[in-house]
Amino acid sequence: MKSNLALKMINGILVGKEFSFHKSSGPITIGRSTKSTIFINESTISRTQCTINFKKEKWYIEDCDGSHESLNGTWIYLTDEVKIKQNLIVRVGESVISLRLVT
Repeated sequence: MKSNLALKMINGILVGKEFSFHKSSGPITIGRSTKSTIFINESTISRTQCTINFKKEKWYIEDCDGSHESLNGTWIYLTDEVKIKQNLIVRVGESVISLRLVT
């Protein structure tokens, strides 16, 4: 089971920055809100662009916070939560993020 998640910014203002999370980290939010787990100060990103959760022994990503869609959308145009697969690439605003499952 891959209980850890590694995020690497491969484009955008945080290019090269890496983040690691354990399944117990709780919801991971990405957005332009200073309260976001990963704060990206871009005008093309919603306050809460997307949320990543670990549940049912798998990692999932969904647009916004799950209660409604972000105004700017998350690339691959998420309308439902999507199970994260190895090396998934996600675009949020001008930023591109690589998601990698690790043990």
